[in-house]
Amino acid sequence: MKVAVTGATGFVGQRLIERLQADGHAIALWFAALTKPRNFS
Repeated sequence: MKVAVTGATGFVGQRLIERLQADGHAIALWFAALTKPRNFS
């Protein structure tokens, strides 16, 4: 099964990905950038 995971670098996301991979699923990851947000004002 194809699975999309948001928050892939978080506590729950990391464990969820490990489990899904172990079960043979294809995974697409979405996560926040690790850089500081820019101020656009």
